[in-house]
Amino acid sequence: MFCNNCGSQQKDGAKFCTVCGAPLMQAASATPVDPVLPVQKNARAQRPRSGNGPVVAAVVLVVLAVASVVGVAALMTDCFGFTKPAEEAPVVASPQDSTTQTPQAEPKPQAEAPAAPEVRASVQEYSWEELSQISALISAAGSDAEATEVAASYHLCNADGTLDGTQTKQLVLADGTSVTMQILGFNHDERADGAGRAGITFGSRGIVGTHAMNADDSTSGGWRDSSLRAWMNDDLLAQLPDDVAAAIVPVTKYANATGETTDPASVVATTDTLWAPAYAELGGHMDIADDPHDDVYNAEGSQYQLYADLGASWDTPNDILAISGVERWWERTADPMDGRYFMCVGEDGTPWYAHTPKNEFGVVMCFCV
Repeated sequence: MFCNNCGSQQKDGAKFCTVCGAPLMQAASATPVDPVLPVQKNARAQRPRSGNGPVVAAVVLVVLAVASVVGVAALMTDCFGFTKPAEEAPVVASPQDSTTQTPQAEPKPQAEAPAAPEVRASVQEYSWEELSQISALISAAGSDAEATEVAASYHLCNADGTLDGTQTKQLVLADGTSVTMQILGFNHDERADGAGRAGITFGSRGIVGTHAMNADDSTSGGWRDSSLRAWMNDDLLAQLPDDVAAAIVPVTKYANATGETTDPASVVATTDTLWAPAYAELGGHMDIADDPHDDVYNAEGSQYQLYADLGASWDTPNDILAISGVERWWERTADPMDGRYFMCVGEDGTPWYAHTPKNEFGVVMCFCV
């Protein structure tokens, strides 16, 4: 027979295990031995620690009691707010693609394309606002050739891109004077605001009035300080119709401010809304052999397309520069060869004349849109 408690083999008929002291089940009996019968002290002392049932039970009771106390304490603190609420664990963002981590810059607004007005048969048929819009298209062209294509497509020049003096538009001053404005060129003059070149330059075919360059006969300061410039950009400007004045853009012009000189540095920039043309803008590039004054003339500008296309020259009569019934009209060029004079155009259209500034000669008006 074997001990049911420790499994050791015992003699048949033994009532207690000789190893652990536990009562033995009799093979002939169907009823187990009562487990609470007293056991011998020496047998109890030899029982392995793993078989300490009462001790384990006591430990379990103690653990349950402690758990109950802890549970009650936790319930009390949660209900009555005796403990600080647990802080939420920080949320760690999951790794993202670099393209989603870097804020995308907002796209810059695209500049609006210049308005494109309806094509008309001639310059005269356009409003001044429409001419201003076409001018913007010409300015935006990528090259001189493309600018000419734009101008030709709107019939502002001949199909081959040339000008012949027929590209004109009328305006009437506040005093009733009718003025014929003709296109002088495209993308020729620099805008004073630094926004590139003005698309269209106009010049009057006739005079808009008469005025002295300087009533005191002075050449000091040249065009920059002249009374003619002040009059054109004040009184004459006020005479323009509102739609014309609204279309005009100020430009940068150049003029000799010293008088008699061979130094091209004597030529200074001015900002003008209205102006008189310079000697080089009418007759073209000066090239007199060994003449030190040429650089001064040439520094004031370059010849406008209209005058170049019609063959105007600085030292010969020119029909395009001659104005019927007008003996002289002013250029803004102070004569670098003689400090007493300003240059002027003669009755035959030759720009190679000079006169004292107190004379009230004709005034040709130029402006850009």
